[in-house]
Amino acid sequence: MKKISVGLITLLILITLVSGCTISNNSTANNSSAQNNSSMQKDQNVMLKINSDGSWNGTLTYKNGTQTINGTGNAAYDLGQNPGNVSVSVHKTDNNSGTITVQLFKGGNVTIYQSTTSNEGTVSLNYKF
Repeated sequence: MKKISVGLITLLILITLVSGCTISNNSTANNSSAQNNSSMQKDQNVMLKINSDGSWNGTLTYKNGTQTINGTGNAAYDLGQNPGNVSVSVHKTDNNSGTITVQLFKGGNVTIYQSTTSNEGTVSLNYKF
């Protein structure tokens, strides 16, 4: 009877140790998987990128509404995975002959873009995602 009790206790301890290791490993695997999924989802987001040699202002309209945008130099806006109809209009405000380029990216790839070098030129894009 004593051998059976010692055997059962040993078996329970082994099961507890093995279960604990498995849970810990699954938890790590699940956290890693969640981080990878989050990273993959972010990679699929639509991004608006503005590259400019000078200052600019304009409007951005998508599913979250319309907002005024402005800046000097480069800027990026994360519009999420499904921004719907995107409309952007950007106007150069510094009267220089530098280039301004407006691009929409999906999954890291350029979907549509437009540039101008005209003094006080305007770039407009419309795209449905």
